[in-house]
Amino acid sequence: MDRRLSRLTDSGARLSFALLVVFATLTGVLVNWYAGAAEFAVVVLAYLLYRNSARRRGADIRKYVETLAFQVDDASKHSFVNFPLPMTVLRLDSGEIVWGNDDFYKLTGSKERLFEMHITDVVPGFDTRWVMEGKTLCPYDVELDKRKFNIYGNLVRPSQNRSGAVLATLFWVDVTAFAALREKSERSRPVVALIVIDSYEELFKGMSEAEKSRLTAAIDQKITEWAQPTGGIIRRLERDRYLFVFENAALLDFTAEKFSILESMHQVQNSEGITAT
Repeated sequence: MDRRLSRLTDSGARLSFALLVVFATLTGVLVNWYAGAAEFAVVVLAYLLYRNSARRRGADIRKYVETLAFQVDDASKHSFVNFPLPMTVLRLDSGEIVWGNDDFYKLTGSKERLFEMHITDVVPGFDTRWVMEGKTLCPYDVELDKRKFNIYGNLVRPSQNRSGAVLATLFWVDVTAFAALREKSERSRPVVALIVIDSYEELFKGMSEAEKSRLTAAIDQKITEWAQPTGGIIRRLERDRYLFVFENAALLDFTAEKFSILESMHQVQNSEGITAT
């Protein structure tokens, strides 16, 4: 099946034609070869008609887009075609790209127009539900060619094309530098934490001064070794409390490792086997 045409058909239509081909094959093998061949011929004819109809719908939409672009005065036409941002027009029912300006094609690295290609072929996983819900800004940054974009969009309900399909116009704003600064800012935000030794009373109760000194030194060492790689500041406020100031990037690492300090503190035990928590 032609690659571009297969993207034009939706998943339900492809499945229907595939099932019809299977039934025709089974008829030819199990019932009658002539009957199977006749069914197969009917399926092929139906598919060709469907493909032709889909092409006509796509052509109608592209004609409408061209009408928008070229049946205006020269100044407006120049502004539309030479819009300073990458711009795309696509069908929301199928995700087919029906038009794009030169900046968009340069962005995708395509050497030819992407008509009859799906938007997810250009941006894998791209979701258009936000624009169908009437929102004008994609709720997440879209990454393409190692760059990040904010995508603004609006619905276009063409009244002049016969297909009646709903179109979306998308504008691509490069926010790569801003996204990098935003990520750096988020990772460098200060975090203030209070570390509390919950079992302090049980751990130190009835212990000699020498044992208390040993336990205190062991707890200090565990917390210091855990906090040191972050480059943060740690201070003991009270006998069972520590103040820890560090960057948010370290918090993400702590969360990923499920706060390993909780496990390592269990290695601190008093002479009666009570562990620090």
